[in-house]
Amino acid sequence: MAASLETLKQRASILQEIRRFFIANGFLEVETPALVVSPGMEPHLNAFKTVYEPEFFRNNPPRHLYLPTSP
Repeated sequence: MAASLETLKQRASILQEIRRFFIANGFLEVETPALVVSPGMEPHLNAFKTVYEPEFFRNNPPRHLYLPTSP
């Protein structure tokens, strides 16, 4: 179901206000990776593992990647 333009504008406004709040309180927004090459060192957590197979670079072998864990 397609979102209306008004809904998209409301969403953008809400996100902008949330960002303003955190900036005003000294927080720094960062972007975390969706997948990482190492699952982390938490011995009691099992990280989800997947295989990345590059389509455009066929000479690169598949790589194992993990969802980051949160301690």
